[in-house]
Formats: sequence, C-alpha cells, structure tokens
Amino acid sequence: MPVLLIAGSRGIPASYGGFETFCQEIVPYLTDQFDQVVVTGFTSNFPDDLPKIERLSENIYSVRVESRGWVRLQNLIYTYRAAKIAISGFGVTHALVLNDVNFLTALSLKRSGVRTAIHLDGNESARKGLPILGRFLHLVFRTLSVRFIDAIVMDSLVLKKMIKPRFQRKISVIKYGANRELA
Repeated sequence: MPVLLIAGSRGIPASYGGFETFCQEIVPYLTDQFDQVVVTGFTSNFPDDLPKIERLSENIYSVRVESRGWVRLQNLIYTYRAAKIAISGFGVTHALVLNDVNFLTALSLKRSGVRTAIHLDGNESARKGLPILGRFLHLVFRTLSVRFIDAIVMDSLVLKKMIKPRFQRKISVIKYGANRELA
C-alpha cells in the first residue's frame, strides 16, 4: 500500500505561490499510483488546532503545523516537523521533498527507509535578495542533495549542466508546464 508524502510547501489548498499551486494541481493525478497522498504545510496564523491533519478528499491528506520565528528558516524547520508527523501517522513509503533547503528532511526520510526524491528549484545560492549566509546554506544543501539523495528533479537543463557529470544519472528534468502525457 504505497503512500506518497510531498513536503516543503506551505500546503494545500494553495494560497501562497508556485510550490503550493504545483502540489494542488499534481496531487489528484498521483492518486492513480498511490493509495494516499499527504502534503505537508506550515502557517504562522496560529489556529488553535495545530498541528492539524485534515482529509481533503478520499485519499488526499494535509498535515499543517504552526510556524514561528525568522521567516527565512521556517521552511527548513517546519517542513521537518510536519514530515515527522506525516511519517508517524500515515506509513509513508515514498516522498517528494521540495527545495534544497529541505535537504535535512529528505535525508531523514531516506534514512528511515522512505524512497525519496528532491526537487531542486532554481539556483537559490545566486539570488541577490538572500543574505549571504542564506545563499551559502542553499549552496551547501544543494551540494549535499546531489551527493546523498538518489533521485533529483529539476526544471531546467541549465541547472542540470551545473551538476558534476558523475551525478547526472540521478537527475530528471521536468519543465514547468509539461502536460501529463509528456511528463
């Protein structure tokens, strides 16, 4: 009975940005291959009932946790916490982790026996709007992801070319906007 975890977004229903919209759009298609699909999320709106496990449809669930503190670290910390709740509650067998900042979550999932892939979005270490420490951490987490996670998904051939040749076999490129028949 395969169970898929998608970790690293703010959750569904989408109310923030690209990863959330991606999750919301792809999850219904994934129920063909998985008995359950669980999406983690986090919020700083502090409802009284967090952490919250919510059934969104017959076999789609959401795990949402409360986030506090420095915004730049929230994805790293609260994705990890929500993934731990999902593992204990759903018997996760497969995982897609979004963004290099969630490398620690991906590594933890892999070490617990979950078949894990990580989606590396853009070259975050080159973004000018991030503090230097943030850019450095993105670079470190991306390097570690490529080295230690067995399946990598990227959305650009340009990004793939930045990876050392010995790791190229791990990488699948799926461009945004691909339809289900082509993906």
